[in-house]
Amino acid sequence: AETGASIGPPAEAPSGLRILVADDEADIRGMLVDLLSGQGHSVTSVADAQQATAALNEATFDAVLTDLLMPGGGGRRVLEVAQHLPVAPPVLVLTGRGEVEVAEEMLGLGATACLRKPLDLGEVLAALGGADRA
Repeated sequence: AETGASIGPPAEAPSGLRILVADDEADIRGMLVDLLSGQGHSVTSVADAQQATAALNEATFDAVLTDLLMPGGGGRRVLEVAQHLPVAPPVLVLTGRGEVEVAEEMLGLGATACLRKPLDLGEVLAALGGADRA
């Protein structure tokens, strides 16, 4: 019999993660910050890839959510910088582009997940939960 199944919270994204959100669309940034901080995470939000890379070099993050297309090199640049950190955080790439090739390229470059906009907030949390267990 499953004895441990009812102990502890459900398998959602753990709380208390330090998360970097990089998106040049203020409304999406705001939505993600509200969602993630509402889940008990500590969120830093930036508007372009340069700010994101600066943040990655200054602080340690448990996860990164980055838009694919934004000024300063976009999600590719953020992903590249994140992967060269001493401890590479999982990177979730957000994109409004639906081409399968885009997702395959991002995953091939080392992204943990590639999420389509408009974002499904449940998907974001599930991806974070999966990233934490990766």
